[in-house]
Amino acid sequence: MKKLLSYLLVIALVFGMGMSFVNAEGEGNESFTGSGDAGAEATVGNVESAVYDVRISWYNFVFDWRYDDDTLTYNWARHSECTLAEAFDFPGDDDYAFVYNNPIYFDAACSEEMEDKEEAITYLETVGNNGYYWAEQGEARIEISDLSTGGYVTPSLQWSSEEKYEGTAATFSYLKDQQFCVEVEVEAGLPEGTALYESSSCTGESVTVFDTNTIYYDWEVREVATELDGEDVVLPLEAGSNVCGAGCNNRDYAVRLDLHHQYDVGNYDVPTPAANDTIGTVTITIETH
Repeated sequence: MKKLLSYLLVIALVFGMGMSFVNAEGEGNESFTGSGDAGAEATVGNVESAVYDVRISWYNFVFDWRYDDDTLTYNWARHSECTLAEAFDFPGDDDYAFVYNNPIYFDAACSEEMEDKEEAITYLETVGNNGYYWAEQGEARIEISDLSTGGYVTPSLQWSSEEKYEGTAATFSYLKDQQFCVEVEVEAGLPEGTALYESSSCTGESVTVFDTNTIYYDWEVREVATELDGEDVVLPLEAGSNVCGAGCNNRDYAVRLDLHHQYDVGNYDVPTPAANDTIGTVTITIETH
């Protein structure tokens, strides 16, 4: 019976299509009888103008002219500042790791390094927490935030060296977080509730109870540098981190600048740098879309 009702309904609709259209009205009150076509144009109403908002920050644009024992030449390096260590609460695992993983110095000029790390630990425990210094190397970094609404921007960067430093070339690299599946040490203990994987691809079910004879893995976020080709570069969209979800082109960009003297091309004269000289200029151009 249900099939019959459906069939009759279809017949009624088909026959109904041959009937006259009466008073088929819309906005504008168009109506007609008989067969024919009716249409209406869709038009643009209010249009919001794009508002462009770009924030640029510069960090550590100072470079040291330093001798490289590996190449036996002078070249540009990240600027180092000798910093008094913070007042650590010895003994603590993080503090020991800091001492073991960084060059530690006795003096405020960072010229006398503690070569023996065990001796350094003993010294620190004896003389107090502020008895040493470490050389902090700053990375030349540019951060560009596109906060535009109704549009987006494409930044480009260009390096131009001063005449005295014409042999200095620049390398731009964009920096972006990526996830890596890494091996995790469990001997030292982990916070309660930690879940790790037994698969080296961090797939499958995770576990919270560990066997010290088993190798475990977990996701780790690392900042990865991707070098851009040339000294006049346009930052592609994939170089930036999306800040507003799907369908939005707003991005945060992080770019690293490295400098080096070109010994292998151009026969450039090796400069004699002087403190506070300008080596060159980075110019950022913003194109709107």
